[in-house]
Formats: sequence, structure tokens, C-alpha cells
Amino acid sequence: MIVIPSSNKVHPLVVAGLGRSGTRFVTNLLNAHQHVTLQGEIPNGVFGEIKQLFHLLDRHYGNGRNRPENPRRQKEIWEAKKREMVFAVWAFGGQDPIVRIKPRTRYFDYKRPGHEEYFEFYSRIFAPVEAYPVVPANQDVE
Repeated sequence: MIVIPSSNKVHPLVVAGLGRSGTRFVTNLLNAHQHVTLQGEIPNGVFGEIKQLFHLLDRHYGNGRNRPENPRRQKEIWEAKKREMVFAVWAFGGQDPIVRIKPRTRYFDYKRPGHEEYFEFYSRIFAPVEAYPVVPANQDVE
């Protein structure tokens, strides 16, 4: 059985970059650490569909329509579940075999060149979000 880490104890870690820029190398390097578990790539098309699913669920559960007697509670329940669901997507949505979660994992995620376009999506779920661009010394960071 694959165990998904609890979002209460584990922080998201996204490795993103241009294609052929070394994201696989950085992922493998980080995965060697006892506190990091990074899954394989999730194709952009797949993640686009996943993002749409979250949007639909936000519309349904985020407005409390499912519990008219207590809409605020419904929204709180969905917000708590959303983080766990993102971790499940990262574990099971990739095209590579699942990487087993290390017992001491504190950072969990996946890698994908080009996924910086989803940072806004992540920032709504995992606020606050910090980004640390890593670029070769001869390039400028915008």
C-alpha cells in the first residue's frame, strides 16, 4: 500500500524549469535526501485537467451548496481536503512509477519542466508560497 504524507506534517516542494534544463538531475539529487520524496513527471495536459477538476470542486464545495445548513463548515472541510488531494495527485498522477514515501519525509512533490505556470494554483492551496529560482550563473533572473 502506498501511503500519502499528511499535509499537516509535510511541505510541498515543486521542481520546475525549462525542458532539458536539469530538472531530472535536481530531482534525483533532492530525492537522495532523507527528508525529501519527489515523484516523477506529471504531463502538462494531465495537470491541466486536474486543475479543472479542482476548479469544479471549488465551485461545488467552496460555496457551501452541499450543506446549506452550514455553508461555512462545508467550505472549511473542502479547504482541508484540498491539500491532501493535491498530495494524492502528485503521488498517483505521474507517468513514472510511484516513489515510496520515506519515513522521515518533510518535503513532498513532483517535478515537471514548464509547471511554473501552475504556481498561482499552488499559492491558493498552499499559501504562503516561496519560490527560489535556480539558474546558471550566466543568466539573469527576472
